Amino acid sequence: MNIETINTQNFIPISANRKPIGFLCFPYSFFSIIRYLFNYISNGFFSYKNPDIRSMHLLNKKGSIQVLDPIGRLRETSEIKILFLGDIMLSKSGNPYKVNESVQKLLKSADLIIANVESPIVDKKNKIKRGLTLRFEMPISFLQSIYKCNESAKWVFNIANNHAFDTSNKNLKDLSGLIETAKIIKQNIPGSEVIGANIGLAKSILSLKPENGPKIGVVGWTEIMNSDKKHFRKPIVRGVDLVSKIVEKIKLDHNFLIGFAHGNEEQSYHPLKTTRNRWINLTGPEKFDLIVGHGPHVVQPCEKVKNRLLFHSIGNFCSPSGPSQTKVGLIPAITLKYDKENVIEAEYNMHFLELESERISAFTLKNYHGKYSKIVNRLRKT
Repeated sequence: MNIETINTQNFIPISANRKPIGFLCFPYSFFSIIRYLFNYISNGFFSYKNPDIRSMHLLNKKGSIQVLDPIGRLRETSEIKILFLGDIMLSKSGNPYKVNESVQKLLKSADLIIANVESPIVDKKNKIKRGLTLRFEMPISFLQSIYKCNESAKWVFNIANNHAFDTSNKNLKDLSGLIETAKIIKQNIPGSEVIGANIGLAKSILSLKPENGPKIGVVGWTEIMNSDKKHFRKPIVRGVDLVSKIVEKIKLDHNFLIGFAHGNEEQSYHPLKTTRNRWINLTGPEKFDLIVGHGPHVVQPCEKVKNRLLFHSIGNFCSPSGPSQTKVGLIPAITLKYDKENVIEAEYNMHFLELESERISAFTLKNYHGKYSKIVNRLRKT
């Protein structure tokens, strides 16, 4: 399917309310860091418990939401299939993850793939092994190996996350690492787009138009940033920038609006109440029609909000970080049915991933009997 990128004049301004958050170089408070460390060694036993967990129950289901009035069902429609990939990061050996046949088949079925790049990209041919440092870098070969699974799809890479400035200097001015990341991606992944920043080859608002279809918007942002005191004013899209009025203005120019958000607490099985409430406030017919979250490295619940979809965290696509709870990921598949002017319906289907020995495999909740049964049992109950 031909998906056209439309250049618009829209941009997301840097909010005057931006302030550094986090403790020392970490993006979280002191108590969140302590909880993260306990979760890291206890398989998430000390996870934050969201009091509204009972309303989040879509992980083990598939279904649809009616975006337009029911009369739209009588119209002749086309379809576009969108896949969302969670954090992509270095393997411990420095080799790209091997994608098994089931995941390859899933990726091959997509028209549009939106992925989070959880590390700055560098133009190196040699392997980069992941160490203990909190500052990452990743060769372009990682993304190229995944891209080869479906070279005909439109690929969109989000660079708005807490590691975005790991290869930039720790001051309020240097943007070299961010600019280089977007440049290398665009040069090496044909037809790709980079979202999450107001600079260089990256877009803060991406406008796409499928063949004979309406305009679809994609916005990537991050709620958190490492060493935030040194980076908080840099032109990466932050959560504080996306107030309701800004999102409503963006939606006026798009028939269907997708948010791709990096936030919530790492290693925790439930979204933070403050983050959930903020994302709910940004969801609805006049705002985001779909928000897909990532960042905690574990799968969190998803829910319907005002007849729209909100995924709090889809976990990792390929990342060595953490113990067993980070080895189970999720790829939401969203199929949009549309006519020339409107998206009429959005079907959703969940595809779960197992990361083992640097191999990515797909499985279903119902038939899983593998190594991570305790984690999968938790997802079955969600």
